[in-house]
Amino acid sequence: MVLSDEELNRTLAAGAVDIIDLDFNPMPNPVVGNKPVIDVQQGNSPRQFRVSGIKKGTSDLIISQDNGKIARKYKYTVIAGELSSKVLTIRRLLQDIEGITIESVDDKIVIDGELVVPRDLDRVLQVQEAYKDVVFNLVTLSKISREAIAKRMQKEINDDPGGVNVTVRIINDTFFLFGKVDSSLDRDRAETVAQTYLPEMMGSVAVRENAITLGAKKFSIRNMIQVEEPPAAPTPKMVRITYHFVEIGKEYLKQSFFKWVPFLTEGAGITFGQATTGGTAATSNGSFTGTISNLIPKLSSGANGGFSRILFSTVQMTEDNIKTELVRSEQIPFVGAVVNGVPVTELADTGITVRVTPSILGDQKVRMLANVQFKTAVGNGAGGRPRVITTATENQVILKSGESAALGGLISSDTSKSVDKDPESGGGPAGGNAIFTLLRSKAFRASKSQFVVFITPKIVEDASEGTADIKAKILNNGTKKRRRVVN
Repeated sequence: MVLSDEELNRTLAAGAVDIIDLDFNPMPNPVVGNKPVIDVQQGNSPRQFRVSGIKKGTSDLIISQDNGKIARKYKYTVIAGELSSKVLTIRRLLQDIEGITIESVDDKIVIDGELVVPRDLDRVLQVQEAYKDVVFNLVTLSKISREAIAKRMQKEINDDPGGVNVTVRIINDTFFLFGKVDSSLDRDRAETVAQTYLPEMMGSVAVRENAITLGAKKFSIRNMIQVEEPPAAPTPKMVRITYHFVEIGKEYLKQSFFKWVPFLTEGAGITFGQATTGGTAATSNGSFTGTISNLIPKLSSGANGGFSRILFSTVQMTEDNIKTELVRSEQIPFVGAVVNGVPVTELADTGITVRVTPSILGDQKVRMLANVQFKTAVGNGAGGRPRVITTATENQVILKSGESAALGGLISSDTSKSVDKDPESGGGPAGGNAIFTLLRSKAFRASKSQFVVFITPKIVEDASEGTADIKAKILNNGTKKRRRVVN
């Protein structure tokens, strides 16, 4: 293709770029006559060259075919202008940044290319701000730099407890956040962390201090994280607590008893005295008769044992780890004072209080934290006021569901010993007199009673299940009663 003189003689502003497209395969290195005036670089294809004006002046450019034959000879005239001087100034400011080009296109200065070092973008942005009327910034990061930033974002997000399942991918100039988190708060926090690593923000003092505006190609974040709210906590199980208040008594009595008391009935006897004649004589007053009772001596010995009885039982329902309280009390009246001759009655509180906190463990086991308090009257004190003794115990036991434990109770004991005491009153016939009394006895008595609380926890799903057996028992009892009425 033959070019005209006008096409071979070209005028170029300093800082501007001229594109030469060829219809043949050229030698890779064209010959430049005056290198300080123009610069030639390979274009987007082997048949394209980019000619940049450097400063005012003229220079020849010879392009040969790949066989060495000269094919084109251009003559460039580079002129200086205000835009050209700005291009040269910007090139000097950014000359140590690799991967970018600075050219004048029409009435704009275009900064284009891919940065290897993300922090270099800060310098480009500051230069852009200084020439914001004419500079058009197309600078972006290289693929390697963007991938490095994505990895850094992901690491910082994963270090947060709520973002362990988040991954970051860079597609074009957009950072995508993928993954699943437990709450919207974790999702927003992951995006906030990622924002701090956007190239426009990283290390930019100018941006942090709002000294410049962001006119460069803005990187963005697309938050694709899914929120999976954790499942609702299961309804807490319940514990049915059965109380049995039991009195356990032990009484020991050992005695040996020997008694012999013969009696003589009235109206029988012998008279001794002086006769009417003055002599001494013995006469009978009636017949010598009488009845001697209890002639056989009594002998006894023995010992006896104890007893156990349930005073009362009750049932309570409570949730896991929720305290329950049972109170059974009695008030003892007494005269506390006398006002104007009128006695004032007061009350003394006695009874039992049981507080239980069940905690369900694994393997159908329950930990029971129980506090038992007894208030017992033990006689009268000053002024007739009842003496009340308070006993408190605190227990922690682990039971299987349905098993029982004794939480302790109130213990009282009494002992007595007697010697040569007649346990019988009377024992002789009416109107009789004891001829003599022979009594030997020994008795030892020991008694002990204990008030014990037995507690039985049972794990149930809900309150209706916990009372099902009680309801069935009531209904069965009602059915039996109706049957009796019919019969």
